[in-house]
Amino acid sequence: MLSNFRSFGRLLPAGVLLLAAALNVYMDFRSLGGLAFLAACYLALQAFRSPQRALNRITIRQVVTLAALGLGASLILVQVYEYSVQKGWLGETALMRYDMQADGEFGLLLGGRSELMVSSRAVLESPWLGHGSWAKDCEYAALLLELKERAGYYPGTMNQECLIPSHSYLMGAWVEAGVMGLIFWLWVLSLPVRLLLYRHLVAQRMAPLVVFAALVLIWDVLFSPYAAWARFMVPFFVIVMMSYMPPRPERAGCCDVR
Repeated sequence: MLSNFRSFGRLLPAGVLLLAAALNVYMDFRSLGGLAFLAACYLALQAFRSPQRALNRITIRQVVTLAALGLGASLILVQVYEYSVQKGWLGETALMRYDMQADGEFGLLLGGRSELMVSSRAVLESPWLGHGSWAKDCEYAALLLELKERAGYYPGTMNQECLIPSHSYLMGAWVEAGVMGLIFWLWVLSLPVRLLLYRHLVAQRMAPLVVFAALVLIWDVLFSPYAAWARFMVPFFVIVMMSYMPPRPERAGCCDVR
């Protein structure tokens, strides 16, 4: 009875994150809302695991299960968001933004991160050395508008500085610094992934912060430009990931099939 009460008590952070997710989506902060929702789902799944089992090595079956549940939760959230915005519950601004980004051939995700269509081509042109710091090429800037219009998206306006579009820590570094920039951000990306897979954080008092920071870091490395507040927050998130990483003996043989 007491253990069940404690398990339900561990659901409180998940509930708070769900409220934060709803508030962020309502205020049209879609990515933060989605990440808070996924963090809540992760914490809820781990709430009924005992602290002793939480320190066990993860199995391949658990990895697949977590990945499938995460994908399912993401798809549900996207459907709920699309239904809400089309009904007008999130306001006219959100509806206009949705119409510009979701009416194209490849849906909402690529519509909101269409720079990937151009940065991938820039990488293929110079994958090893990159295009240099603050890489500029007006052809790529114009190509972004052309590809968006061809795919049915609102093209927007051309970047006057002709910077090669990337909208991703990883792709931006690969475009500018070549394979060495790619390797660095792949290492950064591995930190939150390993932390979420190799150790269930239910036993940690700071689990909500760590899980949310891990998911934010994964999203930002893949889909956000490295600018402004990111220059301060990313080092903080990396330190958090490294601080909560399990010791090496615990990680050894983490993915044994059971």
